[in-house]
Order: sequence, then structure tokens, then C-alpha cells
Amino acid sequence: MFVSTNSSSTASYLATPPATPTLSLDEYYQILNIQEVRSELMPNMSKVKVDKPFTWNEVHFIVTTNQLELFARSQAATDRYLKFKHDLKESKVNILDHILANEVRWDVEDLREEGAIFADKSDLRIIHNRFPYYFEDDVSHLCVWSKVRIPTDPNSADGDITTETRNKINQYIEETFIRPLGLTWEQVEWFKNWTSLQSVKSISHIHVLIKGGDKNKIEQMVESV
Repeated sequence: MFVSTNSSSTASYLATPPATPTLSLDEYYQILNIQEVRSELMPNMSKVKVDKPFTWNEVHFIVTTNQLELFARSQAATDRYLKFKHDLKESKVNILDHILANEVRWDVEDLREEGAIFADKSDLRIIHNRFPYYFEDDVSHLCVWSKVRIPTDPNSADGDITTETRNKINQYIEETFIRPLGLTWEQVEWFKNWTSLQSVKSISHIHVLIKGGDKNKIEQMVESV
């Protein structure tokens, strides 16, 4: 299910077709306390989750209905993220080069367009999201980066993934996070942004959200790069 929006909506540029007639994007923004703000660092408006972080029930709703465009950062995280992007632009460094050099420590030659996804641990890197969405304090926001491109569904107008790919990622989540950390599926959500929502398109990654769990064990899973 996707959020619909009217052409006159101030948030219409954030909506991704095809839309299903439910609530409008602006109505969801009102319910979730999301505002659009402008920064002198960027020409486009940014989404900000104000007042309170997303509850776990809200996270579950957004992920299970695939309305990923509803996620937003806090004002503080948004400011840090915009400054980060501004500094990259000023330094004439593109985002892919930055991620390869500073986040995952891979060479561009390591990236592959085809191959078995989530099958080889050496093809993956688990790190904290430096600019997480506005979640409650007991939620860990991790990113799993992949040397192998995660294929999109050729029949999806938005660049979403297939059921087969979802099943493979579910298996990876089960084997990598749920069993080792002694979690249940009620404590874990994951998603991959559709192509139209991605800020980084040249290297694939998924987001993993963990509610609670042993923080020390989670830290042991995170790559030190």
C-alpha cells in the first residue's frame, strides 16, 4: 500500500506512485507529527519528525505497509545530515566515494552487479546508521551494506524488491540477528528503500531496526571500520 497525495499538496514531490486511495501524505504527516522544513544548506525541503520519536507500533505500520516515505529524522539529526551533505559537496566528494572510503572500507572494484545476495559474509558490512530516523532510545538502527547489488523488481514502478528477494533477506535477518541475539520477529523490522527514495543508489543496503536486545551483543556485530 502506498500513500496517495493531491497534486496541490505541499508534500507532493515526496509521494511515489502508484498511489492507493487511503489517507493523503499530508494527513499522515499530521498524524505522525512530521513537518517540512527548509535549510539554507539544501535547496529542497526536508522532513522532520517533531515532538516525539516514532513508536514501535508506528515503525511496524510504516514497514509492513511499505510506506517508507513516512520515515523522518529528528531536527537535530536532520541538521547533522544536511551539514554532512553540504560538506561533501563543498569538498567535491561524491557520496559513493565517501561510503567506500569511510563507512565500509571497500574498493569500487569490489562492487558487483550480479551474484548471490546475503550469502557470503565477506560481501556484507553491518554498521550503525550515522543519521538514523527518529526512533525511541531502545531501538538500534543498523545498515547492512552489500557488495552485490540487491536486484529490484522489474515490474515495480518504484524500484521495489521481489517476494523472492524479501524471502532471502528474511532468512538472513533470522540467521544473523534474531537467533544470535535471542530476539523474536516482534523485535525486528527491516526494509530496503525503493529506488525512488534512495539517497545512495550506487551501492545496495538494507535498514535493520532492533527493539531492545543486548546492546553489547549488537555492538559486537557492528563492524569497526
